[in-house]
Amino acid sequence: MPRRASFLIGLVASAGAGAVLHSAWTWNTHDPLLFAGLLALAVCLSTLKIPLPRMTGTVAGGFVPVLASIALLSASETVIIALATGIVQTVWRPRVRPAFVQVVFNAAVLSLSGLAAYHVAHWPGTGITAAGSAAILGLAAATDYLVDSLLVSAVLCLIEEGPLFGIFRNCNFWALPYYLVGVIVVSGVVSLGILPGWRMVIPTLPLMWSIHDCYRRFVVVLARSE
Repeated sequence: MPRRASFLIGLVASAGAGAVLHSAWTWNTHDPLLFAGLLALAVCLSTLKIPLPRMTGTVAGGFVPVLASIALLSASETVIIALATGIVQTVWRPRVRPAFVQVVFNAAVLSLSGLAAYHVAHWPGTGITAAGSAAILGLAAATDYLVDSLLVSAVLCLIEEGPLFGIFRNCNFWALPYYLVGVIVVSGVVSLGILPGWRMVIPTLPLMWSIHDCYRRFVVVLARSE
C-alpha cells in the first residue's frame, strides 16, 4: 500500500477513534427505546448491501437511521449508530474477506461523516426540531454523503493511483440515486411523526427493504447494458 494512503487511513482512523471515545465519554440519551430501535434498524439495513459495478465497495441503507438520529437523538448516539453501520456493512457477507484495517477505516469514516452531519444540522440558528425539517435534514444528508464519499474516494485514489474526480464521479453515479431515495424516506417518516419514538422503525424497515430490492435489480440491469 502506498505510504500516502497508509498515512491518510491512519489519520482518518485516529480521528474516528477520537470521535467514538468522546461520544462514549459524553454519552447521554433521552429516549433509550428510540436509540435501541434506530441502532437495531441500522444493523438490519447495513446488511442490505448492493455491490457497485467497477468498484470494490457497496452501498447500504444504514445511513437512514443515522439521519433519523441526527434529528431525534444526541451527537453521541448518532456517532455510535454510524459506527455500527460501518462495522456491519464491512463484515457482513463481503465479496472478499476484509482486513482489520478496512473495518476500522470504514467504521471511522461513517462515524466522522455522521458527526459532521449532526453538527451541520444543529448549527446555531438552523432551527432543527424534534419533528425534523426536510431542508435541514437534506443539508445534513448532503454533508454525511460528501464526507463519506470524499474520504473513501481519496483513499482509493491513493491506492489505485487513479484520478480523484473520476473515482468520486463513479461512486456518485451508482450510489447517489439510492441515497436520495433514502433521504426522502427518512425525511417523510421523521417530519410527519405519524409513529413517534421507536415506533417509526416499524414502517421504515420493510419500506427500505423494498427500495433496496428494486434498486439492486436496477443496478444489475443498468450494469449489463453498459
